[in-house]
Amino acid sequence: MPETVKAKLLLGWMTEFEAMHFLNNCEFSPPKSEDERRALWLAYRDKVAAIGKRAIPNFGTQRLSLAEESTGKTLLNKIRKGGGANVKRVIKVSTDDLLIHQLYVITDRSDGYTSAMLDRRKRMNLCLGIGMDNKIPIGPAVRDGVWLKKRVPHGEFVPFSLGGKVVMNGPDDFLVQEQGRFISFTEFDRKLLLWAGYHRSHALVSQTKPEDTDRLLVGTLVTDGEAFLGAGSDLPDKRDIVRGDCPPLFSDFFDARFCMTVNYLKMRCEVHCNPLTGQYRIPMIPV
Repeated sequence: MPETVKAKLLLGWMTEFEAMHFLNNCEFSPPKSEDERRALWLAYRDKVAAIGKRAIPNFGTQRLSLAEESTGKTLLNKIRKGGGANVKRVIKVSTDDLLIHQLYVITDRSDGYTSAMLDRRKRMNLCLGIGMDNKIPIGPAVRDGVWLKKRVPHGEFVPFSLGGKVVMNGPDDFLVQEQGRFISFTEFDRKLLLWAGYHRSHALVSQTKPEDTDRLLVGTLVTDGEAFLGAGSDLPDKRDIVRGDCPPLFSDFFDARFCMTVNYLKMRCEVHCNPLTGQYRIPMIPV
């Protein structure tokens, strides 16, 4: 039997291609045919269509604690000294009205953050990515035609480039850099989109009571999602869902009407790079 992990899917907001990609990488007992998987997606899509137009409040921020403010300033100084211009500021917000673009969560991965999220100091550092730098050695790339393929520990790695050119490590290898590990948000139309940090966010919300103020998330307000949300988006279908009348919310991961729990094939992450064009992709490959 293939190795699987527990995951949550919000099928009703997925395009048919995305939904079938996920469902085709799930283990069902008894097994489901292609038609049965498509019917499953259609059933969840109908549930979402029945919601109608959602009223999403304009987002507001909560006051940072002294420790959060101090740690946030240290993080921002570090980012700006490194030349990062994508981070505006550190904020604290409620998860209740966060819009989302990532429609899955690997709950087995999320569970690994649970104990740290229950400790205030550890939670702050975890939310801001303090101490999360990768310590696992990364091996050389493997050539596959024009593509160089490199295995990485997680999906926050991209090719390292200078002046728009990928930095090579010999003719058949390229350097990668780890992006910021902080939870991040992107603002648009006075709404707030959770951009990165889905598994840590899920770990926090799944371990607290609805009335608990510890459900507040500390993270960075970034510009990273603006290209995705804009007119030239590489994912126009997904963008239109996020910007539509009934966008998916982070709270939908905790609503049994819309969220499906599955046994998902365990994946590993790679960075594929074409050094001649600078084009890259970050696919997940079944283990």
